[in-house]
Amino acid sequence: MEVIPISFNSSGKRIAAILEIPEESNPPAVIYSHGFTSSGTMEWTPDSTHKVVKAAARLRQMGFLVLRFDFRGLGKSEGEFMEDGINGEVKDLMAAVDFVKDRGCEEISFLGSSLGGAVSILNYDYAKPKSMVLWNPVTDLGAFSLSYGGHSEKEIRSLVKAGGSIEITDDGKKYVLGKSFLKELVDIKEGLRGDLDVQRTLTEVECPTLIIHGNKDEVLPIEKCREDFKRIPASIKEFVEIKGAGHGFLPTGSEYEQKAIKATVRWFDKYGR
Repeated sequence: MEVIPISFNSSGKRIAAILEIPEESNPPAVIYSHGFTSSGTMEWTPDSTHKVVKAAARLRQMGFLVLRFDFRGLGKSEGEFMEDGINGEVKDLMAAVDFVKDRGCEEISFLGSSLGGAVSILNYDYAKPKSMVLWNPVTDLGAFSLSYGGHSEKEIRSLVKAGGSIEITDDGKKYVLGKSFLKELVDIKEGLRGDLDVQRTLTEVECPTLIIHGNKDEVLPIEKCREDFKRIPASIKEFVEIKGAGHGFLPTGSEYEQKAIKATVRWFDKYGR
């Protein structure tokens, strides 16, 4: 078994990734898509504590190839944050799917967290995943708030017309939301981006799908996600509520994370092969 840093190309940009390779040949694969300002390339060590690293290690030990990567402009990948909006992240996941297929993997599943959940859903038609697990996913981009960085929705709409950008701070780091991303959100709200319609794509999902969500999530309230879960026509689907857990099942190492990892591994073991 190996855990190695690699990279692949997406729209001319180098996308940094970690590839976890099991001992088995021609293994099933799981591709992880991270959240808004997160990362997928956390280093693996025997004492790793991040839930993604722990889940990936479990899956690798069970015979899955796991690819976790940084979207363009985040982590170790090239580009500027959200320079191509959510559409750029959709293309990055497409490139990840192509990379895994080129390695001979025929059965590919998705693990998506928060905004990465929406990106995973939007890639459903392209990848036709074997199964999906979505952690507290964005299920409706049209419901995204346009109030960023202390600006009202009206101010942001004016910024879009002027071709401006805004700066936000998340977890102590500063990020610039450029005109492409802001215009994209406005267009989604006005129903002008059918290619980014997560609500519609949910109605096309036929693969076994598990959604795990904390009932104390204040970023993406569980009620909205539970309602949108009903749109999925798949005959095999499950919604797991983790009582007491907030967004991301924090804190690290908590019983919330352990429950999420256990349910995730169980799902892929049953439906990802």
